[in-house]
Amino acid sequence: MPNAPTSPLQPVAGSVFHYTSAAGLLGILEQGELWASEATSLNDLSEIRQGWDFVRKWLKGRSDADARDLRANIRRLPSQFYEPFVLSASLLPDDAAQWRLYADEARGYAVEIDASVKLAAVGSGNRPASTGSLDLGTLFRDGVTVSPWYRCLYADAVKVQALELVLERYRQAQEHIATDAESEEEASWRGTEARDEALSYLTVVAGLIKSPGFSGEEEARVIASPLIRTTFQHYRATEVGIVSYVKLRTSHNQGRDRERVYPEAQAERHALPIRSVRYGARLKPECERSLIGLLGSAGNDQANVWRSKVPLR
Repeated sequence: MPNAPTSPLQPVAGSVFHYTSAAGLLGILEQGELWASEATSLNDLSEIRQGWDFVRKWLKGRSDADARDLRANIRRLPSQFYEPFVLSASLLPDDAAQWRLYADEARGYAVEIDASVKLAAVGSGNRPASTGSLDLGTLFRDGVTVSPWYRCLYADAVKVQALELVLERYRQAQEHIATDAESEEEASWRGTEARDEALSYLTVVAGLIKSPGFSGEEEARVIASPLIRTTFQHYRATEVGIVSYVKLRTSHNQGRDRERVYPEAQAERHALPIRSVRYGARLKPECERSLIGLLGSAGNDQANVWRSKVPLR
């Protein structure tokens, strides 16, 4: 069953389902990684730009000082934040539209991923690079931020609720600084951190905003926003030309908010948090044996294998 609706910016607690082709599944399992593609290569780019338009318009309509402060500081965000890297999935485990659009007309696969497991970026350079996964109340100012899986925001009321949550967190942080800071210097750097955290969450909200007409997709996303693309950016050929992407693997330190992520040659690989794989109804049942073998070789031998029940014609 799909995950029950949660509050905006509440990470998905259950599973998400990433629909992909046979080639895509091979890449996921053999490399032990998922790819978050740059928004410029996706249909999502216009959505993300619309998301930023929604954020700016909402902040402009607010008269309080905190909203004015955030609106003014949006202008100093690096350009990468306006066109982040996006990894998409659905909360629907066996959906006809997803099979048609993303899984080779039901000749592909739906990968069930444990959404509670953190993902982290893998660098391509020769030196270690800091990174972290983004969660409420935690600040990440290093080379790349990788959010948890969040539900996309479709209804305007839900989008506003998410923005109000970010603004309220920022307001509370400012109040604590005013009462707790022991010096002007401490108040200054803590204020900068609180502002950067709020701007990071506005980036995530903008990346989650979608038109209500797409609500049937029940989409969830991971948003990756690198500050220095030369370390984390990889390239691949697609039908729309050469596009860049960020490699995401299972985080080394699930119990910590911040961690060190090493270059690809040094990064220890952990099996992705795959709970099951469903194969399309247009594939023969005989393919199941090979699929089980592939999962086992990738360290996912405990993952269940199912056949789709959607009879596409």
